[in-house]
Amino acid sequence: AHELGHAINNNSKGFIKGLAKSRNFVALLAPVFLFTSIVKKKKPEGEKPKNIWDRFTTFIKNNCGKLMFLSMVPVIAEEGLASVNAHKLGKTVLKPDMLKKMNKLNFKAWMSYVIGATVMSACGALAVWVKDRVTQPELAVKKTV
Repeated sequence: AHELGHAINNNSKGFIKGLAKSRNFVALLAPVFLFTSIVKKKKPEGEKPKNIWDRFTTFIKNNCGKLMFLSMVPVIAEEGLASVNAHKLGKTVLKPDMLKKMNKLNFKAWMSYVIGATVMSACGALAVWVKDRVTQPELAVKKTV
């Protein structure tokens, strides 16, 4: 029923169809954000970005974890909508106890996406933090002193 919910989303019109289509490529932004954040050098305190590109990449570096989570929001939303559609379909053909079991399973599956996105974004932020401390120890020392 959940997979039928995905089919309903994919064949809908407007925002829901856009959400179903976008989940395939928006989630690919997470590794781009992480790569940009790891390649970009941390600026010393007080130094301003030089141009638009530098400002853009500095923003990505400073908000890597948040951006990684945001890139997963369309996936989380579309999975939830597929489960809602599955519930609507199940209500018409399943007994109440079976519907309750299906909803419980779908909720657990949906939570795996939420937890996965949270862990991924936390690990991305941690990776950037560790990289900055390892490659630029002089900045880490100045901040702690």
